[in-house]
Amino acid sequence: MVILGLALAALGIWRGGWWALAAVAGGGALAASIRREGPSFPLGTSRATPHLLPDPALEWLRLAHDALGTWAIEGGTPGLAGYLSLNPGAGFTEPRLRLIEQRLLEMRDRDGGGGERLEEGTLVFEALSGFVAGLMLRPGHTPKDLETAHIDLRYLLDGLTRRPIIHELAQGQAPPIEESRSVALRLAYQIERVAGVSVVVALLEPAGARIAAVSGTADQRLVGTMLGSETPFVRVAQGTARSMQVRGRALTELVSNRRNEESSQVTMLHLQDQGEAIGAVAFWRTPPGPLPAAALAELEEILHQAEPRFRAAMEMEKIDHSARNDHLTGLPNRNTLEEHMGRVGQSDGAVIMADLDRFQELNDTLGHPAGDAALVHFARVLNREVRGDDVAARIGGQEFAVWLPGTNLASALRVAERIRASLATTAWDWQGRPWSLSASLGVAGCPETTRSVQNLMSRAEVALHQAKKAGRDRVAAASASR
Repeated sequence: MVILGLALAALGIWRGGWWALAAVAGGGALAASIRREGPSFPLGTSRATPHLLPDPALEWLRLAHDALGTWAIEGGTPGLAGYLSLNPGAGFTEPRLRLIEQRLLEMRDRDGGGGERLEEGTLVFEALSGFVAGLMLRPGHTPKDLETAHIDLRYLLDGLTRRPIIHELAQGQAPPIEESRSVALRLAYQIERVAGVSVVVALLEPAGARIAAVSGTADQRLVGTMLGSETPFVRVAQGTARSMQVRGRALTELVSNRRNEESSQVTMLHLQDQGEAIGAVAFWRTPPGPLPAAALAELEEILHQAEPRFRAAMEMEKIDHSARNDHLTGLPNRNTLEEHMGRVGQSDGAVIMADLDRFQELNDTLGHPAGDAALVHFARVLNREVRGDDVAARIGGQEFAVWLPGTNLASALRVAERIRASLATTAWDWQGRPWSLSASLGVAGCPETTRSVQNLMSRAEVALHQAKKAGRDRVAAASASR
């Protein structure tokens, strides 16, 4: 498996630029006050999860460069570093190793490479998609040694980022029904492995398409990006065009310039199963060039096999979404909101209760379909105004709630006012007939209003009724409970 991982890395394309080596005199670049992240381990032991390090690749790398030590740190696992077979004569102390590891951790989220001259030698490092690897070269190295070290570290990182997915593919461990994001990830890596291309997979959502996965040589930060319906990629995902080819510059919403050269030709293919649109796949080669006929044929077969797996995954997710979300607005329902509020560790936060004003009058005048459309409109306003870990939910009728974990009462009042103003100033009409929408909102905070998160909704509801009585289209804060 080590040979497979390294061979695939060698065939891949390194995805980031590298900095000119910055020679920093002495060891002063690492301050003694830096605190180590993660647990402490005995000196000289492997500190990496089994899937991370292609053991003995780090040892081979150290021996090949006659280096004093090698390191690799896994993305998303601070302080879990692997250094194998440190040179016995290097003289590293445990505090010194911790400082070096901390320096590498600081570089983990910056794609690219560089180095620092330390008292032991020169620390050369490369970072890629949250992974970082380093070599401590001996004093007296040459510029050629530096260049070779950077190249080998890039290949190592390519292997580290791909290895878990490649291992699953080789073992055939895919479950009968996966999450759609898991299917997309496996598809991206499989296409990359077969065709030697960078891959982006997008899946359809009501508002457009969202990037579900990328391959190892594409920008990992793209995952989760929502693409509007006007983009070429979404048009292909929707089936307006079954395929499309564009130059790299036309995909700036997908790929940053340093990862996708202007001359690169991006191919987009539609994904569908039994006539129903699923999404799209985009891929490109760097440097540009046509795919061999055999690779194209295999790519088409891979897509054909993946499409029913996508459909099965999305059907299961649709069932789960229906159980946890309001069928009209798509917002979480009351049970899902209470589940979020009841999570372990939630000791403070705020709740906003909101109710559309004169909703019954709207229904009586324009009809229930108009009322439904108004609720959907308000749900969109809530989604637009909440951020991060906040959860907006429809809890019944025209009543909505927003949970803002870790937010104090003063901040929650500002959010509520922003929601109120946004709804009041956004034009809305039903079949050409304008109608002024407004909402009353009540806000409660923990610990300012109550000492228990479980009491927040009832306290915010009391404040909501106060806002209604005071004239509607306003925000009221709950008073502190006695």
